[in-house]
Amino acid sequence: MDDSDQLYDVAPSVTEAGVLSYTVKSGAVNSTGTITVVAETQNYNDVTFTVNLQLVDLIPVKPKTAVTLRSSTLTYGQPLSTLTFNNTVFVTDDADETVVAADLGVAKTKKAQTPVPSIRFAASGTKLDASLFAVSYAPAEVKEEGTYTATITPKDTRNFTGSMTATITVTADKKVMLSKAKVTISPKTFTYTGKEIVPAPTGIKVKLNGKTLAYGKDYEISELLHNVNPGTATVVLTAVEENEAGYVGSITGSFQIKKGRALSLGNGFSYVYNKSMPYVASGAKPVVTVKDGDTVLEKGKDYTISYSNNKAAGTGRITVKGTGKYSSSVKLD
Repeated sequence: MDDSDQLYDVAPSVTEAGVLSYTVKSGAVNSTGTITVVAETQNYNDVTFTVNLQLVDLIPVKPKTAVTLRSSTLTYGQPLSTLTFNNTVFVTDDADETVVAADLGVAKTKKAQTPVPSIRFAASGTKLDASLFAVSYAPAEVKEEGTYTATITPKDTRNFTGSMTATITVTADKKVMLSKAKVTISPKTFTYTGKEIVPAPTGIKVKLNGKTLAYGKDYEISELLHNVNPGTATVVLTAVEENEAGYVGSITGSFQIKKGRALSLGNGFSYVYNKSMPYVASGAKPVVTVKDGDTVLEKGKDYTISYSNNKAAGTGRITVKGTGKYSSSVKLD
């Protein structure tokens, strides 16, 4: 371990489960270092991994990301290059990963309240643990009907800086709280396109106390989360400021994005490969680069490839079959 530029609270070590663990105590911004780990194997010579470190200023790792092996299995005879790593994803200004808090409407109670807004990353929509933040209110006691400003500041100033605000509305009339409404979105399922999916306002129905609320007059879309990739997308609906009916707060609705943007010869897809290959007794297999617009797709994750008529002189065929987010198949000659 080269730690000339860094000090550790916990020295680097490898647990019984094979996890590299260490805690950096201090060091100058942009200082670098390395950690060398030797892995013993049964069928290979010992393998040496080098982890390069660089200290940066207040850029946290996204929740649930870490440096991990893409595959933990190595079949005898495979090259060690098979053991490639995923990259840790860091939160950066370039990724527009600022933190935001949602406005909140609450019912009046006999005692003062300490309502905590939902806190999440703006771009990804990943929800953050509220215990990481301190909340103060103005006015200080949230009890009577009215509007309050909640100021949220980080407890962990190593990973978060600055502050943000959210509006807390206290009402004695639960009938105007959007959180009590029922939301339906039609259609319930959309097909993955590779782009943001935004439900049409006419397809969003918000019903409260038997009344259907009006989009743009009573509520509006304030956020769309996870609305690109397959899975569950969330629509955050917030009461229009100073709306005539006095609705307050917000509510969420959801819809599904299914896998299956169909591969095709066109529709934004492109396929680049060598159309003239030398004879190979085992069969010519030209490498194919598949793009969806400007995005290069990943073989094995987004598509698979098979070859036919490729062992004799003439015209061979490549079949590209969609998988994961993609469906259907195309044939290339």
